Amino acid sequence: IPVTIFISTNIGRDIYPFLKLYRSGLLDNYKSVLKIHSKKSTYSKKGDFWRRSLIYSLCGTSLIALKSIKMFENNSIGIVGPYKYFIANPLHNGGNIHSVNRIYKLLDIKSINKKSNTSFFAGSMFWFNPKALELLKLAEMSNLEFEEEKGQQDGTLAHAYERIFVSVCEKNNLTYADINKGIFSKDEEEILSN
Repeated sequence: IPVTIFISTNIGRDIYPFLKLYRSGLLDNYKSVLKIHSKKSTYSKKGDFWRRSLIYSLCGTSLIALKSIKMFENNSIGIVGPYKYFIANPLHNGGNIHSVNRIYKLLDIKSINKKSNTSFFAGSMFWFNPKALELLKLAEMSNLEFEEEKGQQDGTLAHAYERIFVSVCEKNNLTYADINKGIFSKDEEEILSN
């Protein structure tokens, strides 16, 4: 199996290295890519559980992985992630509203406020079609600078990016889905308790 090792500066947790790799164009010819990472979350006793649960939800068995990949045969789907980790409650905007809106302004996406529903897969782990995130290659996007790592739990540019992937997918006229539920809506009542 061919392997490519991509070296990145150690900032922005999983997000900066992902964006650097994505913007390089090395993923462009794939129909589906799995974005996972080590997710330490050392600030919480649940960190290890979250990591294992998220990774299992995406590729814990060959059947889960194959079902996820097959979903991209529906050309309207841009991101596939675990429904139980899809966050929509405005409480989860946290200290990220300003940074999210900085990104949204560059992408011409409507700004949010503290009452706005969020729409993201917690932990920023998901399958995606590289075409779904094309807007992240805009030159203006690379001018946003990631903060130095100090164990922050919220409010960094990495936390803001975690919250924009689904919106970028929607801006590209694609949707998001779960392997069991299929395409779903971020307005579903059940999601608000995730």
